[in-house]
Amino acid sequence: MTEAQFGGTTLARELMKIEKPLIAEIGEREHVAVRGPVDHVVDPIGARRDAARVGAVGVHHPERPSLVAALVGTVRDLATVGRHAVGPDAIGLVGKTPWNTTRDGYAPQLHRTGEVTGEVQDPRVGGERQTRCAARVEDPYQRGGHRASLARRRGQWPAVGGRVLAFGVVLASLATACASGGGIGTSSPSSTALAPQVTDTVIQSGLIVPWEVAVASDGRMFVTERPGTISIFESTAPMAKRVASTEVSGVRAMGEAGLLGLALDPDFARNQVLYVCASRLDQGEWRNEILRYRASAGALAEGDTILRAGIVASGLHDACRMHFGPDGKLWVVTGDGGLPSRAQDLASLNGKVLRINADGSVPSDNPMLKGQSSPSAVYALGLRNPGGFAFDPRTGACFVVDAGDQMQDEIDEVIAGANFGWPTVLGPTGANRGFADPAWSSGATTFAVAGAAFVSGPEWGSWSGSLVVATLKEQDLRRFAIDGAHATQRDILLDQKYGRLRAATAAPDGSLLVTTSN
Repeated sequence: MTEAQFGGTTLARELMKIEKPLIAEIGEREHVAVRGPVDHVVDPIGARRDAARVGAVGVHHPERPSLVAALVGTVRDLATVGRHAVGPDAIGLVGKTPWNTTRDGYAPQLHRTGEVTGEVQDPRVGGERQTRCAARVEDPYQRGGHRASLARRRGQWPAVGGRVLAFGVVLASLATACASGGGIGTSSPSSTALAPQVTDTVIQSGLIVPWEVAVASDGRMFVTERPGTISIFESTAPMAKRVASTEVSGVRAMGEAGLLGLALDPDFARNQVLYVCASRLDQGEWRNEILRYRASAGALAEGDTILRAGIVASGLHDACRMHFGPDGKLWVVTGDGGLPSRAQDLASLNGKVLRINADGSVPSDNPMLKGQSSPSAVYALGLRNPGGFAFDPRTGACFVVDAGDQMQDEIDEVIAGANFGWPTVLGPTGANRGFADPAWSSGATTFAVAGAAFVSGPEWGSWSGSLVVATLKEQDLRRFAIDGAHATQRDILLDQKYGRLRAATAAPDGSLLVTTSN
């Protein structure tokens, strides 16, 4: 099947039987769904029974963000999928090729099972009705091979819903760490006798796509859930009491958009102020806005909007993770929103690293970029889908992780005025063209890198000062050693133990908090 035929296929009906937390995850696809023959997209992890191979179809339009769906059954047949073929833990989507197809078709939004009735017959198969078993689509970009087959053989079914994990570490020799069993980490030959032994504990469960975690100095844990909830837990102890839950008004959660980043004010202990990034409908426009809240008597009181316009929200590459830097400024990373040209457009705040004051104003020492008459909120540009960033506690240097287009994930050191090259270049090819080369890149593959955090302190032993990156596609944590402007991968942690990993946060007590996104 040619690319044009595949790209022009649209979906007419959807059948769905799956827990609510997974609905938003289906939208995490490229601006064009998987292009090419269905053989390039083999059985995803979580395939039920003897499911046919699955091909993702439908095309995103930049101005109409919607969910890319997946067709159950071979694209060659475009067979119908009846309600009876959809298992309790499966997604069933009915594919139909219209007589006049174009490559500008929209992927549908998903509906609950009760909202869909009947079957849709593909006109090319006449009266024949070939029903296929449904497949639970965790990630259409998950290629076949070791990981997919391993998950099926072991019968692993990542739980629907999000969890927060805490990693406690004790200083131990390599021998002790290796002898501990459990298979939590895969050490490289460069590991030293002072590598830590790492333990992991689930501290909260049942969350809906927990996007970001922050821990206050008094021990309270704040979590944003992508559908629009800010949850406050009394501590990071396992199953600590949820003391407050606040719904952010106006959130439109679709695909990768919703309630996203969270940052506590540097003076939070005194002023109880925190900031969130929310994808909201505002005067008919879908925007990522930065809102300021105040914790009061255990609840949250909404304050003002410090950044209202400039970041277009999208179901693709929405990002909007944020942290206060050691300079006291609020740093925000944004994705291109599925339209790559935005990353190089200085009139847009998408595909950028932003640096602003706590009130939303522009710092006077922000860089003056080419073509600008005065500094703007843009500190660096040329990003595609930055899943996270972190500041090196030793040097204050900022490193951002950016998911590539099916290859060349990057770790980039953020320098004032840096241009990381997207969409012109991917990976280490741009230094001689005026673009900043990455500190590390994944080469001809992608891990779907997400959150990032530095671990530090004596309890981390020789790992102190390492950057830890969560991955969605590979479903693990990856430790990188940072040497100046270079990063080297050293260890893999939690390999497929908890499924897709979204956020990574260093807590005040030295532990590392990670959220799942299943």
